[in-house]
Amino acid sequence: SGVYLGPLRLLALEVFDKLNQDAACCNLLTGEERIDVPGATLTASTIELCDFHKEYDVAVIDEAQMMADSSRGSHWTDAICRVRAKEVRICAAPTAEDIILSILDRFGADVEVRHHDRLVPLVFKGFCNGLPAVKPGDALIAFSRKKVLSIAAQVEQYGMKASVIYGALPPASRREEVRRFVNGDTQIVVATDAIGMGISIPIKRVVFTEVSKFDGVEMRPLNREEIKQIAGRAGRFGLYDEGEVVSMTKEARIEQGLKKESLPIRKLRLPFPREALDSDYAMEELLREWQRLDDDALIQREDLSEALQLYRALKPDLHDEPKVVVYELITTPVDAKNPVLVQYWCACCRRILQGLNPRKPSMSADALEECE
Repeated sequence: SGVYLGPLRLLALEVFDKLNQDAACCNLLTGEERIDVPGATLTASTIELCDFHKEYDVAVIDEAQMMADSSRGSHWTDAICRVRAKEVRICAAPTAEDIILSILDRFGADVEVRHHDRLVPLVFKGFCNGLPAVKPGDALIAFSRKKVLSIAAQVEQYGMKASVIYGALPPASRREEVRRFVNGDTQIVVATDAIGMGISIPIKRVVFTEVSKFDGVEMRPLNREEIKQIAGRAGRFGLYDEGEVVSMTKEARIEQGLKKESLPIRKLRLPFPREALDSDYAMEELLREWQRLDDDALIQREDLSEALQLYRALKPDLHDEPKVVVYELITTPVDAKNPVLVQYWCACCRRILQGLNPRKPSMSADALEECE
């Protein structure tokens, strides 16, 4: 029995597909969908949905350097500390090695460290002079769905077909886009940085079409870890001798990002202590006081500001439900800034608290974002 825990539904889906193709029955569990395969003892999951009550023979925690992420990092800390498995395999960038070992040392865990080198060298090739200079085997990187779809349409004007990959793409569509590229039906991939997290596609060259992204709070330049993560998709062992990286803008920033040594992670993201839910304090008071706690040089607490927003939205529908049940609902991955989504989430929660299944959302079939 085993569980795979990764940062993206695209990665969980890739593991799900591969294991089932290899006749190892595997379930899929992400924020968007759940597929139960008869007889499966394995699960591929996004990290937020880790089940800490189940016991496994093996747990794989992937992309553990994400524990430095300000909004999601606490889920990796949580999984490393709490997943119940006889053997835990933690896959991470070298920047996370010291802090992970410091956590495991506190447990007195029996630890083996293995270092892996790139099998294909990564080479920066400088400036790419716009879309006419794009070649078959390229992956063009942009940082919004709108930009990805726009670039894909423009590429086709130059006589090449493109596959598109971005985080909100439904799983069946994503499978088809990858299949088309692998089989040669399309010559180019146009993708967001979702492609950076280990998604396995035979890419010869990574082309940055922009070097800044909106991170949910502000528009900012890519940091060196993001540049390395995305650029690392270039090259495929046994297919290409080297992986090439170019940029359509500010190529010096990409070159510096690739060359600069990455700094080790020094700050631990601390998850909310669920034991606090057993206390007599009210849920809102617990969440409010947690948010007021000061961070220090080594520890940053999990940000529950969105959970507090969701709690206040759901509060009129709450009666005497156990705090642990309410906490599970309000920490569902929901964009609290989207009022339509919050309204639908509240409707789902009301049904769940009544012991009923949530209803499917109403949507307009001619609006792409609503369909997704």
